[in-house]
Parts: sequence; structure tokens; C-alpha cells
Amino acid sequence: MERTALLERVKTGVVEVVNSPGPLAARPRQIVSFDRLDDRLNDPSYEGDPLKAYYDIAGGIGKGVMIARAVNAFIAQGLRLLVVVPRTELGNQQNDKFEIHFNNEADIALIHSRQLKGKAPTDEDIDSADAAIITNSSLIKRIRSGRLRPLDWDGVFWDEAHLDIGPGTETRRLIQEEFAHAFQMALTASGEYDSIRNVANVFGPPVDSINTVEGVEGNLLASIKTSVVRSGVRIGFGNILVKGDYDPVQMQKSVNVSARNMISAQLYASFADRGTGYRMLGERGIIYCAGVDHARQTAALFNREIDPVLAAYTKTGLALSDRDYQLLRQPDIEVTRMEYDRVQLQLLRSLWKNRERGRYKSPALPAALIHGSTSTMHQELIHDCFDYGLIKAVANADMWTFGIDKPFATFGINSTPTASLPRCIQRGTRPDRLDPQRYDKVSYIFDVLDEDVWEAVQEAAASPKRVMRNAPILFAQVLNWRPSVSNDFMPNVADSVDIAADPEESRIVPAHLEIPPDQLVMDHIQLLEVYNTFQRATEKQSIPITDEMRDTLKRESKRTGIGLRRLSRAMSDDPVEQQFIELNLKYIAGYSPGNNNIANQEIYDNGITYLGGQPDEIPEKKLTVTAEVKGRLAGEMARVDIGAINLVRYAIPPEWDVKEYQVRALLSNPNVKEFPERVYWTLIEYLAEQPDKKEEPKIELTEKVRLFVEQELKRTEKTVGDIDRALTKSGYEKERWTKGRNLKVAIQRIFDPTVRSFPQDLYDLVVEHLAEQPDRNSGGRVPMTPGTRDRLRDLKRGAGLTVPQLAEVLGRDYVEVSRVFAASTTSVPRDLYTECIGHLEANQMGRPPKKQPPGPRA
Repeated sequence: MERTALLERVKTGVVEVVNSPGPLAARPRQIVSFDRLDDRLNDPSYEGDPLKAYYDIAGGIGKGVMIARAVNAFIAQGLRLLVVVPRTELGNQQNDKFEIHFNNEADIALIHSRQLKGKAPTDEDIDSADAAIITNSSLIKRIRSGRLRPLDWDGVFWDEAHLDIGPGTETRRLIQEEFAHAFQMALTASGEYDSIRNVANVFGPPVDSINTVEGVEGNLLASIKTSVVRSGVRIGFGNILVKGDYDPVQMQKSVNVSARNMISAQLYASFADRGTGYRMLGERGIIYCAGVDHARQTAALFNREIDPVLAAYTKTGLALSDRDYQLLRQPDIEVTRMEYDRVQLQLLRSLWKNRERGRYKSPALPAALIHGSTSTMHQELIHDCFDYGLIKAVANADMWTFGIDKPFATFGINSTPTASLPRCIQRGTRPDRLDPQRYDKVSYIFDVLDEDVWEAVQEAAASPKRVMRNAPILFAQVLNWRPSVSNDFMPNVADSVDIAADPEESRIVPAHLEIPPDQLVMDHIQLLEVYNTFQRATEKQSIPITDEMRDTLKRESKRTGIGLRRLSRAMSDDPVEQQFIELNLKYIAGYSPGNNNIANQEIYDNGITYLGGQPDEIPEKKLTVTAEVKGRLAGEMARVDIGAINLVRYAIPPEWDVKEYQVRALLSNPNVKEFPERVYWTLIEYLAEQPDKKEEPKIELTEKVRLFVEQELKRTEKTVGDIDRALTKSGYEKERWTKGRNLKVAIQRIFDPTVRSFPQDLYDLVVEHLAEQPDRNSGGRVPMTPGTRDRLRDLKRGAGLTVPQLAEVLGRDYVEVSRVFAASTTSVPRDLYTECIGHLEANQMGRPPKKQPPGPRA
């Protein structure tokens, strides 16, 4: 296409973006950016190439949305477009925006080097596509091999263009030579990455620039605060720069110190902001380290220190050996990256399965490690677990510095200094994305500063003419030396006060530098000295635990009938402080396997004082357990046909705190001599009001019957849990099985060799359900071939529905339905596929099918 004709189509597309809302929600500031591009395209005095545009936009403001809007408008003008991304993760993110939100006839191809055989688009698919998302490395390989012809494409979008645009690079040659005929747009958050990689040298001056401060004040980013943490460690600071930043090898050797690595865990446990109500404990965030070994040791210390406080995960039920369990918690263990990744992957798989089964209320790994050698599957699991809250912090070197969208993250800890302003910006803006579930979110960025660095900047500050060479850059510099920046959702961030667990001990205030940005003078910085609030109290606050303390606490707790958890709640209204208090009380009483040598003196004194002011517990009347007492209860339970779980649930008020195992012990344990009289007669009165059980037909559980059910489970690859969920969803109404997991427990009795008979109706339902399931070879899933996916997309276009709308109509989870249309999905559940196909076929609106591939190009 001639440049003049191409320029006219680009102008028309830009006007369409500005004037039309389009399928993607655009923020006003993004429309302003396109409006400025329209002004440049129509400016006859502009001396640069009008077909090259460059945006310098801070991370999190919406470069991906801007690309999607432009691609949508340009495709409508008949242009074929390439979207070039530096990494696979960015390509998947951009493809998800296209797949989920587009409701047009555009055919988008996703190309990268990690695609499995059979999942990658063919050369014919790419030749017929309206647009393609491709990684930079795949683009170079395909052009060299002749599988992709630059002249076939009318436009190119370069995401994170600064990464490989230096003189002599292959990317720069493609921009200036191979795609010189096309419209090209570069988007980056680091236009002037260093003296060599400057996007303006290739694309000309930026069309528009939006920095972090403008993004926050324009409601494009969350409110943000920054503080400095003084490490108390001397690292032998070296200011030698390599490619615009400190030498990574030298820096990792300097900062990888145990006392320094503890800072992230200490900060996580103690930091709070009184004004905003923010507490870091329980939130999610990112820890930036100097290298993989530094990140691994930081993550291990984080797991060791935070796990007891957060009650995040335990070895029980996670199929971890003792060595593997300690490997994730001990930084000094000799271990290879592959071995660490194997254990971490095993743990994350267990946590993910437990989440799906609902086995634990809040399972979480305090800190996970991610690095460049982490497998794709492992990386995806880390992303998913972090998004669902199964991981609280991710320790990395540079893996999560560029191109990662984590709106649920609320803090970032720069555990290693940087002399690169672009890297500092990228780190700080990762946690600053707007959270769609919490628009008043405030993100917190912490820079760790070491003692010798502190002394160096003090010496520089002593002389007005002296400037520290290659000084580390703080995030306060990104914010124009302001301690905080607020948006309209949280306007009073600057007035809030940062505190630690004990306000009197804390010296936490924001980093505040009212000086020219070309100097680094820290006279006005108030530094935070983090102290441990959960296990290692200071000498002033801690005392050795003696036998007398232990006996006194146990005796007073037993006298008043107040347990340690109830005592911790009485001593504080703050949930975080309650955890800290309860942990110390367990140390003193000897109930915790952790640190049993010291405890917080103030907590012990306050606890004993509180218990001393409480009256003696009035002893509950006990009933002597005899054979007659047991027989009466057992006979009534057999008459009604009810188990201990349901009996306690229906008969006993929750505030009595009676458990089903107590009833079982009464009936079967000969060592039980007494039982609460009030509880016993309440159970008897409830049972007396219930009618006799209904006689129902039974089936004899012979070996042949059990073997048949086992064969059916093996044939269909179903579990008892699958049957439980299917029967519950179908509305199986049996009073004793519809509550909780009792239906599942009942089905499991089929395989119990001690059970001789089983309800006929429930057995018939189980067998009928299994008979309806396909063999495991065909499975209950539908393979998603390119043809199947194309048919679904055509039906979606014909029905005029987006994925969120389809999910709402079907009553399905949005993420579950979006996977049906995602290019990376290999198979989907058959029932979900059938529902989607059935609804889309029944609601066709007569829209045209997918556009046919064009003929051969000249």
C-alpha cells in the first residue's frame, strides 16, 4: 500500500478511536493521547516521519488497552497489523484483551516460540489473519526464514520498545528497513532507558508522555506512598555501573546477607498505616532482589519467619518430606535451583488442589521464588496462585520488573539498590495498578538503604558542591521527591501516619526530599528501623520462660475457663496484635513447637493480670456415664438414623462449642466416665421429637457390587468427590446427606468392607451417574482444535455476545468461560462446551460468518 493511502487510513482510524467508545472502555486521558496523535498526523509543519509514533507512558496506565483500541480501529480500515512484544507473558496478556473484549470479525493469531506442537497457528493461519501478536525473537526468526514477509503487513506496534532498540540491533534494523513502508507505533514506560537505548532516536519525539505522578493524579494509577528502610548492615557499597546499573554479580555478593534479607519479613509483619487503615500482614506484594540466590534466601527467610504468624501452610496434608519442608524455610541449606523449583512446584500444586477442594480456609505460601529458568507451567502456577492469594509475596531479580500486571499487589520492597531510573520506575509501578475490587487502594514502595550508603550520602551532603557519584535512586525521586501522591479515590493519603506494631517504638515516616533531583542529600529523610513484632522481641521486651510462668498461665486459664485464643481477643481488638499475643501465650504455655525460650514480658504480665481479675469458672454439672446412658443415646440415634455430626449440628447451639467427636467418644470410648449433663439431655430431647427412620430398601454390598462400582470409577476417571458434586447439583434431596460433606461420606461407605448394606436409591443414583459418563479415553472433555475454536468464535460473533455476557447468561464463572475461547486452551469440559454451543446456536442474529482469507498479495 502506498504511504499516502496508508497515512489516510491511519488518520481515519485514529479519528474513530477518539470519537467512538469502541468495545474497550477507555479512560479520558487515553483519548487525549490519541487526540494528540491526530494533531501530529495533520500537522504539515512536523518534520519527522508521520508514520512513526512514540508514546512514553508509565507502567499500569493502559498501554495494552491503547494497543487494543488502535488495532480494532485500524482493522476496520482494512489494515493488517503486527503487535510485537518482548516476552510470551506479555503476548498472552495482550491476546486475552483481544479475545475477551473484542466482538467483531477480526482474526487474531498468537505466535511465540514456546507454543506446543498443534497449538501454534500454521503459516496459512498467519497469512490470513487480520492481526498477529508475536514475540520479538519469533519475529526475527520468521523473517530470516522467509515465513513472514514484512511487506504483507501495514502496521506494527512495538510494546516495551526500549528493550532492544540500541544501535546495531536486529530490532532497530527491522524498524528502519524491513518495516519502513508501514505505520509503526512504539509504546514504553522507559523511553530513555540509557544513553544507548533511546526510543526517540528512532521514532522521533514522543506524541505524548504520562509519568507516574500524572498517572496517579489522573486516576489511572492507585495512590502511592514511599518510605526508606535503614538496613543496619554495611555491604561494602560499590558504585561500578554495568549497562546503566550496578554490577549484578558484585551487588548480589554484597547484599545477600542474612540480617539484611530478614528486613522483608520483619517489614511484612510489622508495617501498618494508621491513617489509611492498611496493614501489610496478609497483603500481597513483590520483593526485588539482586539475583536468583539472593531471591531464594530472601524467600526462605520470609517463609520461616512469616509462616507461624500468618498460619499459612504446614507440612501436614501437603505430601512434603521433612527435608523438602525445611528446604523452603532454611536459607543455609545447600540446594540447586532445580531442586528448589521441584519442591516449590509440589507445594503449590498441593495448595492449588486444596483450594479447589475447599479443604483449608486460607492456605498460602508466604513467599515464592521465580527466575528465568522457571518452567512455563511453574510460572503460570505462580501467577495463578498469587492472583488467588495462595502466595503472599514473590521474590525475583528482574522477572517481575517489566510487563507484569498485578492489580492485587499492594507493596513493593526494593531489597537491592539500583542506579537506573527506568528500573526504579518499573519496580515501583508494578504494585500500583488500580484494583477493580478496591479503587481506594494505596500501594507502598520501600527502598532498603545500607549503612555505608547512608554515610556516603551524608558526606556528599556535608559539602553543597559535592555530589555522590552513581548514587542509588529512590522511588521518591520518581515522585518528584514527594513522600506520597493521591488520586480522587483516596485523597488523604498524605495526611496518614505510618506506624509499626508499637507506635512509641516506631520511627516510620515517608521519605521526604525537598531538594533538586540532581543531588542526593538525605538530611530530611526519616529512616525506618524495623523491629521484629512476632517472634524475636528485643532484650528490653523479652524475658526467659520459666516453669513457674508456664504453670501460672495454665493454672489461671484452667481456673477461669478462658483459653489462650479467647484471652488474646480480650487483650486486643486488633486482629494482627491478637495473632502476636496468642503466639507468645502459646510459647509460654508450651503449646507451640517454635521458640520456647523467650516471650514478651508485657504480654505475660497483662495476660496474668486479666485472668486474675476474672471469677472462677462455674463447674458444669456432669453426668456419670453408665451402660444405660450410652444405650439410651445409641438407641435413639439408631431409631432416628442420624449420625454424630448432624446430631450436634441440629441439636446443640453453636455457642456451646460441642464437637461431634465428644459424642462419639461417649458412645465408644470406655475411658469416658463423665459427660456434660446439659448437653446429654439436650441431645435426648431433640431425638425424642424426631420420627422413626423410614424403612428404605437396601442393597447387599457384596464383593461383586463393590468391584462393579470400582470398575466404573476407573473407566470414567471419576472420584467420589465428583459424584458428590454432581448429585448435589442435580438436587438430590436427602436430609441427612445434603448438609456439608455427608453425601460424600455416605458414598464412600460403598467401599468400606465393614458395611454390609447400602441404601438402594443412593446406589442407583451413583451407578446411573457413572453410566452416563464417557470412557476415560474420550473423557468428559472436548479437545479444542483450531476448527472447533473458529466455530465457537463465529457463533459468538453471530450471537453478538462478549465473553462476560455469555458467562452471565450461562451462570458460569467468567474465567471458566473465557478459557473456552482462549488460544492457549487445549480442551474444555464437555458440559461447558455443550452449554456454550447450545446457547450460541439458539441465539444467532444473522450476522455474517468470519471473513474469508484474502487472495494472494502482490
